[in-house]
Amino acid sequence: MKKQCRLVLFLLLLFIVITSCSPIKVREEEILDVDTIEKYIKEQKHDQGFDYLRFVKIEMEESQILFNKTTVEQREDKYLANIVYRLKIRNITSSNIKIHYTLYIPKEFAERFVIGERVFNLFVDGVEIKPNKSLNIGHGTLIRHYKLLSQEEKEIFNKYKDIVYLVLSINDKKVYLKVTPD
Repeated sequence: MKKQCRLVLFLLLLFIVITSCSPIKVREEEILDVDTIEKYIKEQKHDQGFDYLRFVKIEMEESQILFNKTTVEQREDKYLANIVYRLKIRNITSSNIKIHYTLYIPKEFAERFVIGERVFNLFVDGVEIKPNKSLNIGHGTLIRHYKLLSQEEKEIFNKYKDIVYLVLSINDKKVYLKVTPD
């Protein structure tokens, strides 16, 4: 009886270990570098005959810089801040569409100022948007504090802070875009 109990416990434990160690599902799409995306945009290398403007309207707000208050005294962090990007992808068709997106920060901005994430990729399996509905996207990342930048760095910062690159898949058709506020 004790041997059977031990065997059952061992098998149960083994089952738990095996199932908890199974790989996490990730999107098979590779994460591209920004240079490749810029090249694809110039070459208009998206699925042939695919006009994304017949399916979606994309809007972007100006990026927002958030100065963190991280101390007990609620004083502003002197070294770090956050930048937040907000986009809206609106389905302008009369039927459901399935989208997947990957958002990239320009290399000129990311290499100089970004300390946190540079690529944002959610909805591993994509997300369905109903007709005349929108997907609101908001991503933030850690950056160097604006006050610490030289005048030359501030010019570069201001030039690139409101630009993102978007790899957008709509019903499995891909398009590469440079997105800025309207």
